[in-house]
Amino acid sequence: MNGKIYVCYLSRKEAAGLGMEEVYWESYRRNEECASAVKKAIAEHYDGWNLKAGCAKEVIDRFGYERVDFVLAYNIRQLPHDGRISQKNKEWAEEICVPLSTGFKGNRLIQSHPGLLDLFIKQARSEQETGFFTEGQWREPEGRDLEGRLLLLDIARVRDRYPTAGWQMFYCTEDTGDEVVGVFLKDNSMASFQRGDFLGELKPECAPPWVPDALEDMGCSPGQLQDMGMRMDF
Repeated sequence: MNGKIYVCYLSRKEAAGLGMEEVYWESYRRNEECASAVKKAIAEHYDGWNLKAGCAKEVIDRFGYERVDFVLAYNIRQLPHDGRISQKNKEWAEEICVPLSTGFKGNRLIQSHPGLLDLFIKQARSEQETGFFTEGQWREPEGRDLEGRLLLLDIARVRDRYPTAGWQMFYCTEDTGDEVVGVFLKDNSMASFQRGDFLGELKPECAPPWVPDALEDMGCSPGQLQDMGMRMDF
């Protein structure tokens, strides 16, 4: 597990006991960076009345849905009685897995006005609900074998199980001909689908910046990343 890409939900003690302390600290540092990025995005995109469009997407593209959700949910839970955070956002945060022992400290919360944070969270949730890849951002895979391809799920076909945009990117580890087996880039969880459940292969130029690191964490070699058109230059 790469803590730079995926959130470590273990406490420091638990991680040390499993020999994963380095992963814990990687994730911890990345959480801090994400919180700082949220604060910076709010400061740069607030015009005095509203947050400009694309504010939350900018952070999600950099850190991925899972970490942004985790950091936002953690911050909401520190403000349970603050009326400037909407009840819908508080209910949303309760659905996100945030262990009690996260390693965060008070000075590492998002240091923004709660009302502005509430606006950012609404925008981030909207991005989950509407920020799907659009036609022109995928292509037909070359050849029949989908193994080693970064695919896009047709959410319209699987919305009952995977309703939001974070689930759309799927890396195929095995193509049996009848079944496509692989992992979600969102959280590295495994699943299997039929070939018809996919729109196509994501064009490399349309991949968010964090994707090459995630693919490398899944075992993709530099040569495979190059074959997919992915660049490891950040």
